[in-house]
This record gives sequence, C-alpha cells and structure tokens, in this order.
Amino acid sequence: MTDSRLKQFPEWARGPAHVIGEEIVLDAGDTEVYRAFDPEHAERLLFDLMALENLDNHTAEAFARKHGLLWHGPQDLGIEPIRESILEWRIAGYELKKSAALYLILSLAVANDSAQPVQQYFRRQRDRGEFTGRIPDNPDECLRFASKQLAERIARELDGFGTTFVSSCGGLPEGVQSYGPLDFRFGDRPSNLVAVANAQLGRILVKKQLFKYCAECGQMFWPKRKDQIYHKACGDRKRQRERRARRAADNKADEL
Repeated sequence: MTDSRLKQFPEWARGPAHVIGEEIVLDAGDTEVYRAFDPEHAERLLFDLMALENLDNHTAEAFARKHGLLWHGPQDLGIEPIRESILEWRIAGYELKKSAALYLILSLAVANDSAQPVQQYFRRQRDRGEFTGRIPDNPDECLRFASKQLAERIARELDGFGTTFVSSCGGLPEGVQSYGPLDFRFGDRPSNLVAVANAQLGRILVKKQLFKYCAECGQMFWPKRKDQIYHKACGDRKRQRERRARRAADNKADEL
C-alpha cells in the first residue's frame, strides 16, 4: 500500500499481546494491519476503552488482539516488541469513562430540570482532589458550566485526531467500486486510539444519543432499544440464571 493510501484510509495494528510486569507488550512480528476507525469499529472501541479503567491481564490482552495498542500503530512496527504502560491504559479508560459519566449526569439534570445531579458530581470530584474550581450555585449557570467542562475534556483528548480528504471510489477492498470518480468525502486521520474513542463520544453527544450503564455488569453500553437495560451478553446470562433458578425451584417442588 502506498503512502497516499495510508494517508487517505487510516490503518492500525493489532495482534497477540502479553502483560509483562507493568506493561502490555505487542509482538511486532505477529501483528495484523487492519482498516480501522469505521463507525462500527469506533463504537466498539469506545466502550472497550472505557472498560480499561479496571482492566486485568486478560482484558488488556483481549483489547490488544481486537484493537491494538493505544498509542503505537503500523508506523511503529519493526523487529522489536512494542510496549505501553498498563497504568496509562487504566488512566485513559478512567478519563474517557469520566467524560461519559458527566454526559449522563448532565442529561439527567436537563431532563429533570435540576442542577443538583451536576453539583453533586462536581462535589464528589472535588472531594477526590480531581476538581478545584468554583461550583456555580445558579442552576442555569451550573448546567452551562458542566457543558463547557465536558466539551473541554473531549477536545483535549482529540490531540492527534486530524482530518483528510479522500476519494470514495478508492477506498473499497478488493477493487470493488460502487462510487464514481466525483464522489469525495472527509475522512479521519487519527494518530492514536484514545483520540478515536473521544471523537466517537463527541459524535454521540452531537447526535444527543444516550447510552446506559448495564444493570448487570455496571459497564456502559449503547442500547439498541429504549427499554434495553443489559448488554446482550449480560442479558443472556441473566436469563440463563433465571431459567436455572426456575428449574431448581420446580424440581424442589416435585420432591415435596
């Protein structure tokens, strides 16, 4: 692939990785370079990166197989393994999840026409030493303050997220062409996965799409239906537990 194609259609590297000490190590000799950052991948990346807040070795290695490292891409591939700090992965997940949590709290405050959830949020942040500013007493001012804080958080993480201009007819695999030579579009040109995830979060905010905390595992997810309260996998596990409990109760009743 030529340099011009790389510039037009961003790629990233993923593959087997292992946690060694305090680092996640990607084996540069056994990686896959893949076409990344399409909307479907960005959605999965967003929630998978949030989950890095409390990652264990298995979660870290699974993330690297699915997405790659956070800050090292194809340009860093060579003979030597590529390493990143597990602590920095946890911080990245925590900061992304904190932005998403502020959005959910701000949405709740607006829906209830009350600044109290936002004020409580900033007080908790202040108690943890993560916020030192003045919390506005005026409700409208407080909501505007929270909105600006959220925008600034996401904007800071977009460092390295550039934009390019591409010919749509040149971006399909295996030479398949369904666009004409006059079809163009703007494309993303990111330099790290943290920026990609924050850009996806920003797009969700612009569209006013609401995600939720899973009632089973507590992780955030994007519901496919308004009444959905579980990840699909968590919902399946919950239904299996309930079926087993019903069978056990039926068996016990039969024995009486």
